[in-house]
Amino acid sequence: MNRLACIALLALVFASCTKGTNERYLILKIKFDPTEERLDDSGLVVTNFPSGVGKLTPKYNSIAAQYIELSSDSTTPYGAGTPLFPLFKSISHTDTSGHIAVDYGSLEMVGDGEAVLSIPLSSVKPGTYQFLRFSIAAQNFDIPYKLDTTISNFIYNGINYPGGYFSGLYNATIATFSSDSTYFKDGYSIKYYLNNNVKDAIKRQGYWGFETNIGTNSIYYPAAVTTATQQEASSVNVLYRKSPTPSSFSVFTAAVNGIKYSKNGMTPPTIAPMPLTITGTETESIVIECALFTKNSFEWNDNFSGDNQWNNPFPFPKESIIDMGIRGMKPVVINK
Repeated sequence: MNRLACIALLALVFASCTKGTNERYLILKIKFDPTEERLDDSGLVVTNFPSGVGKLTPKYNSIAAQYIELSSDSTTPYGAGTPLFPLFKSISHTDTSGHIAVDYGSLEMVGDGEAVLSIPLSSVKPGTYQFLRFSIAAQNFDIPYKLDTTISNFIYNGINYPGGYFSGLYNATIATFSSDSTYFKDGYSIKYYLNNNVKDAIKRQGYWGFETNIGTNSIYYPAAVTTATQQEASSVNVLYRKSPTPSSFSVFTAAVNGIKYSKNGMTPPTIAPMPLTITGTETESIVIECALFTKNSFEWNDNFSGDNQWNNPFPFPKESIIDMGIRGMKPVVINK
């Protein structure tokens, strides 16, 4: 084999080995933002809270997505935009009666700064997109609370939890599920504790679990897992007048590279000032940083002591929760 033939063969081998390495991606990263103001369901800043309502800002650990799409305009119905997630796998479960639920075991919990999706740009329909829609299936966060009560010894999942009198400020981790229905095959984790009492079961929207360390023995106490009555999920939709979202899902709609609508009574604009254009000929990946607002996102009836501290939620809640979960979204393209 002559020298030119060898060079040509090596070039062919090199091209074969590197084929596909230049794929560009659409990447959506999560940022938990405790500084942005809490928004109401229509995307306006909440300036007044009713008396007797306690509020605080949780420390978010992670969330899981249920559905993500891009919409070209303000009239595109929810579910009729360009889907981004899930694309390559199913996250649903159908029981024997035909009821469809989100499969907890298929969800991927992602934390601050992590990517909730990374898909080839070639799988995204070219177009100009003004709005992002993001449906959240599960959320996990830490929250402080106040305890002043006596707890009896109890056994849960075969573990003996010692009782006693507890008084002071403590921290808890809450796992909450905001889809219409969630299927648990083998239970679910809150922090260190695996709740395996919930097996092969479907729980409706409003289901949440609570875990806390209240002793000096580093035992994490699981509270009796609470099931709230069926209620609307926390959602923020700036297009509520033109393109409503189903109340059975926790769906957030925001303009890509948009603004925050800061005055009560102001109708949010229905045109994104700087939309995202995907041509299909991008030479670089596109990264969107999606800020999720956590400020004052946990509310409860502060009727036990009125001290704006969540009092005695464990083992039997004395101050009921009004609302919890992400309360706003701002997606910004950070590299284009």
